[in-house]
Amino acid sequence: MWPVVSSEWDLASLFSEGRPISAGTILCRQNDNPQSLAFVADGWVTTVRLERDGREKGVALYRQGSLLGLAELLAGQKYLDTAITLSLSRLRWVSAEAFSDLIETDRGFSRQIFHALSRQ
Repeated sequence: MWPVVSSEWDLASLFSEGRPISAGTILCRQNDNPQSLAFVADGWVTTVRLERDGREKGVALYRQGSLLGLAELLAGQKYLDTAITLSLSRLRWVSAEAFSDLIETDRGFSRQIFHALSRQ
């Protein structure tokens, strides 16, 4: 996953205030329905997938500027992976409902989301 470059992400202020989250915190679980979208303001997050054979497989690393849950939220699908903080991290959240409203009403936000998704 390629991060969103800070200078391009001027709409991050539309998300909630960043709050610190300790390392090892599960942010979302595989097969859950997305309720929100997270912007990684600082820190590292990994995603892992539980395979049919019971093994856990690392999928991706997310760093500052990354968006978590974007594809699933846009597609209306369940999370394919479990997201876990690897370090003390600060995330900013926007609810699925607020995200949908922003996509429909704010062209600049929609354009930035499109660019972020194309980097994934």
